[in-house]
Amino acid sequence: IFVTHDQDEAIEVADKIIVTNNGAIEQAGTPVEIYKHPQTPFVAEFIGNSTVVHECHQLTGFSGVKEGTDAVIRPEFVKVFKQGTMDRYISAAEEGTIIHIMFRGNHLELAVSVKGMELHTVYSLDEKEVSVGETVQVLICRLYIFQEGRACPTENSAMKESGVYI
Repeated sequence: IFVTHDQDEAIEVADKIIVTNNGAIEQAGTPVEIYKHPQTPFVAEFIGNSTVVHECHQLTGFSGVKEGTDAVIRPEFVKVFKQGTMDRYISAAEEGTIIHIMFRGNHLELAVSVKGMELHTVYSLDEKEVSVGETVQVLICRLYIFQEGRACPTENSAMKESGVYI
């Protein structure tokens, strides 16, 4: 048994993780299970580089979500395209503005503002160069909505209708 508050350390060394919150077990499982299938809002927020957004029903492809619903969006759920380079699934995308770029050696980490929500993603150095203040197209593939104490994975319905999953 190894006790740590460092989630990166736990994910690297553990065969099984037990996530606790205020002395209660939120979820137990392998690092991959916990990351890919968080069962509660706490676990969805705690594990990974997650961004909590409010009023997620405003996002394209998530209009079926009840008003006032919070959700977690992870960086891998967000794809950024330079204006004019997104040739498919434009109807499933949002317009966003790059507000921060951090060079990480083999990729860039971007912060993008979409409808007043700050989202984070990873951007390949092989893609066309982007800059702070630039307007881009943003595709949000999925998120975890919070419903009745559960974290429910929800796909972008505009992508489903197009027969596309990323």
